[in-house]
Amino acid sequence: MYDMNRYAFVLSERWGRLGSSAVVTAGLLFLACGIALAPGVAHAQKTIKVNFNSTAELQESDGKTVTATVSTLTAAQKAAVIAQVQKEYDDAVGSGKVKVSEGSGGDYDITVSGGTKPNNAPGYGDAGKPGKSGIVYEGRFIARGLSGDGLVNGVAETVAHEAGHKLGLKHNWDSPPTKMTEGGKVTIDQRKADARVFTEADKKVLANSLALGNAEQKDTFVKGDLGVIVGQKAFAPPNEPDDDYLDVFAVFTGAAGAAFGYISNTGEFAFQGDTTDTALNPGFMTFLYTAGANLAVAFGGQIFSLEDGFGSIGLSNPNPFDPQDFLTADIIFLTPFGAHELVLNATIDATTGGFVPGVPEPGPLLLLGPGLAGLVGIAWKRYRQRCGDGAIAACMSRRGGCHPTLRV
Repeated sequence: MYDMNRYAFVLSERWGRLGSSAVVTAGLLFLACGIALAPGVAHAQKTIKVNFNSTAELQESDGKTVTATVSTLTAAQKAAVIAQVQKEYDDAVGSGKVKVSEGSGGDYDITVSGGTKPNNAPGYGDAGKPGKSGIVYEGRFIARGLSGDGLVNGVAETVAHEAGHKLGLKHNWDSPPTKMTEGGKVTIDQRKADARVFTEADKKVLANSLALGNAEQKDTFVKGDLGVIVGQKAFAPPNEPDDDYLDVFAVFTGAAGAAFGYISNTGEFAFQGDTTDTALNPGFMTFLYTAGANLAVAFGGQIFSLEDGFGSIGLSNPNPFDPQDFLTADIIFLTPFGAHELVLNATIDATTGGFVPGVPEPGPLLLLGPGLAGLVGIAWKRYRQRCGDGAIAACMSRRGGCHPTLRV
């Protein structure tokens, strides 16, 4: 095996000597030839199926398996859950865009299990693996004392929440909490009150996701991706969470009308935010899986993604709870329309997770030639400006006072 950090560093060192203007010009010319077109075909009504009768073995987002048990809800309570989730999505995106019904085999499936998480761990739900059922743990609500309408409300809100993650929605830290607020910020009384709704930001993401074949994140790693380690909360949250993912702040700088997001499990651009997500008004991203994130910028009907060689990733701020992970990722997308920058900051919450380097495949390196050279040349120039030549050893060992950005 090779050291990914050293491999990326050597590439940037060598290509940085080529000269910035000639390399950047060549890079832009090459990149202009390889742009993928954004999807533009509207898809049919999306279906969310809620299964109350499963006894199947299911898999959580972190790979843990759990055997579902049949829900203890009455027929009337099940119907009330379906009706409530339907209303929440109708209110968010309009009638007829999403159909919620009982059963399985929908575009997005959620299983309501009468039991709890594996080993009776805290938590009310999980989005599950891409293409597979999400899970809501009815038994956990019962263990916390919910019954009657309160139980229906708690289950329905979590069904809508986990289905939202499958539709590309991210957490927020709103107070008072809204539908996608991170669960540790939501009290048990707020869960049973049925007062949380999707925000305007949620509706914007949903409008994009409903036009896609599928908006779920992928759980695989492809070289070129931003490596994501979900990790765990370093300290117990004030309230029991819905799920346990990596939440980060997102700040985006680029041309007016540009947007950022990720390439979904089915290869489509899933919108996450735009230039309204600034340092003074940061947006959020929520990463569900320890995997590679193929982040991308969309502009003018075209997509520029990491896996297609359009991005340079800088990692900084080692995590004090696990120094092998970095808490800040700075991604620069170099396009014919100018540079776009996405800064992701995982310091929003104390976590053992964060970001790790990824390295392009050797084959694409040779094929990209001047295009990738332009990206890495710019990265090397920024590295020198930030820390100087004397910081090389500190960067490689992750020691020293500078902690320069490691760009891969």
